[in-house]
Amino acid sequence: MALPIEAKKELIAVVGEENFTDSKTKCEAYSRGGYGKFSWDRNRKIPGCVVLPSSTEEVQAIVKIANRYKLPYIPLGTFYIALCVPIKPNTIMIDMKRMDKLEIDEENMYAIVEPYVTYTELQTEAMKLGLYTSAPSCGAQVSVIANHLNQGMGQLVHRVGYANRRVLAAEWILPDGELIRTGSATNGDDYFWGEGPGPDLRGIMRGWFGNFGGLGIVTKMAVKLFPMPFKGVPKSVGVSPNTAFKLPEDRFKWFTIFFPTTEKAIDAMYEIGHSEIAAVSVRVPFIWRYIARAKSRDDFAAKWNADKHKFGKATPSMVRVMLVGFASEEQLEYEEKVLRDIVSEIGGEIEEASPYSSGQVFKLGISSNVTVPAGFFAVTKFAFDSLDHARRALSETADLKANFIPPFFDDSEESGWMQSYDMGHIGYGEFFSYFDKSMVDKFLEYEVASIDHDIKMGAYPGAQWSQHHEQIGKATGNYHLLMEKIGKSFDPKHVSNPTRLVPTRGKK
Repeated sequence: MALPIEAKKELIAVVGEENFTDSKTKCEAYSRGGYGKFSWDRNRKIPGCVVLPSSTEEVQAIVKIANRYKLPYIPLGTFYIALCVPIKPNTIMIDMKRMDKLEIDEENMYAIVEPYVTYTELQTEAMKLGLYTSAPSCGAQVSVIANHLNQGMGQLVHRVGYANRRVLAAEWILPDGELIRTGSATNGDDYFWGEGPGPDLRGIMRGWFGNFGGLGIVTKMAVKLFPMPFKGVPKSVGVSPNTAFKLPEDRFKWFTIFFPTTEKAIDAMYEIGHSEIAAVSVRVPFIWRYIARAKSRDDFAAKWNADKHKFGKATPSMVRVMLVGFASEEQLEYEEKVLRDIVSEIGGEIEEASPYSSGQVFKLGISSNVTVPAGFFAVTKFAFDSLDHARRALSETADLKANFIPPFFDDSEESGWMQSYDMGHIGYGEFFSYFDKSMVDKFLEYEVASIDHDIKMGAYPGAQWSQHHEQIGKATGNYHLLMEKIGKSFDPKHVSNPTRLVPTRGKK
């Protein structure tokens, strides 16, 4: 079914002929996303067209055209996730790459970004001014706005918090084309605070896990920045893709700590939070040491297979901590003393890590490495609550995970990746699975089984991808029905990335 000719004419009138295409070849390139491909992009369709707006006014006009002709549309940042793949015919793909303006308010420590500004760009410009943000664990190549609207994890969250805590004022085009501004932007051009006046709309704008383009388009956002103990961008070393940079060693130190059990690792992470030290506090799957050091998949396999018999049923429990002397060199010395005391009291072994590790935290670019063991990876368990909750939710999944090994790769991991947010007040965890694309059906089966496992054990089901809202909602107060009402109120024609907000809308 072809795009209506009148809609095509109106879209071209908005963005210009050079920024519009309905070429099947070019459109097909927009029919497959990144993370979750071959699973979450099933039933994908080739979009009806692709448009590249350059301003908020053009985006608003496109959204109004979509509503007028009842055409679905999907906004794209860097297209890192497959939930932005079209599953409805004649979808308008709104590629935001021409909207890449970045402005930093050095004095008030925030940045105003458009949709195509990436963390790499923001971090680089912020560091020149002695500021920083928390780059997400998926990599600094992703859109700042998209990541603040969808999930928003990152290693520096131990000190600076989850992304939803860092969103300030925003410019938001609702699904029907109405433009609203939130926070201080409602009263002018200042974007320095996010609350009010009136109801704070940020909870609806992004929710907890994200709306995946299902509630309109944020065209401008202010995000918090934080002070660094120096100004400037360190010089990188190495040859791409194996590049790195190190930060001043009198202000930054990385440590790797080994504990005999996950319980002791979590005890240490709690004590680190209670002591209000560190910028990063995270339990890392032990296999990642082998992944990070591998020159190729064959190299990884040879080294892992040679050593895995040493670990028995489970690999060592490894915690990584980064200390930063934000105020002075003496702060770093003090925090190191406190950390070593904590490790000694709990019974761990501590070693100082490479100074280049600190640089990776600020410009993460190694997330794709986790594809090394099997070609694909996915998170099949999420935990959001306390660190104790994360440990239990992940470690008690071991028997379930064993049912899928083989065919999945056996990483001998019993507790996954667990991370401290807000000095340990929030605990987050992920369980990784490694497989190849021939095992996608098995992965989807495991994904559903993991959520059922969460519900049965009374854990908070963190994997709130849109396709799971009904499964989780039925066990947690039917929140998916509330989301349906929100969708109908904000998007009456159901054109904003249907059905990603909540798939049950319209379902009988």
